[in-house]
Amino acid sequence: MAEKVKSIPAVVIKRLGSQAPKFTLAVPITLLDGTLAQVNLSCKALRKTEWAKLRDDVYRNSLQTAQAALETQKEEPAADAKPTKGKKAEQAPAAEPAEPNFIQEAMDRIAERGMEAGVRDGLKNDTALIMQFAEGWDLEDEFNEANLQALEDEFGGTMIATLQAYDRAIYQGRLGN
Repeated sequence: MAEKVKSIPAVVIKRLGSQAPKFTLAVPITLLDGTLAQVNLSCKALRKTEWAKLRDDVYRNSLQTAQAALETQKEEPAADAKPTKGKKAEQAPAAEPAEPNFIQEAMDRIAERGMEAGVRDGLKNDTALIMQFAEGWDLEDEFNEANLQALEDEFGGTMIATLQAYDRAIYQGRLGN
């Protein structure tokens, strides 16, 4: 009868606060042709509570930005509205109201809140969050906000893969698969 061998951990935790301050995070990337690739990021090891606060701050900022945009939209006077003085405004002779330029309004809205504006805002927000924990990478290009955005722009899905991989590392203590 074979004797059971007990496994011995390679590392024993003897005290709190002994977690490595940095680690390498492998971020899987699927290229357009289906090929799997990987970028390795050098990351700060945040505590769960620190990472959760950063995520909350990003969500809070997004909501505050959206709220401010709504309030600004409500405060903007209509193009044909005229300020009134006193209780009774003197009415000018009725003129034909200007025909609204729906096409121009739609084009302005696309410029302000269209797909490209949304993608650029998302890139900016995700980059700001990733820059809170990532300090470098194994690419030949310099690690900075512009290049991180360029990576996502060229290889779509990289930022969500990075955030998911970091979530797994911090919340579940898992690196890799």
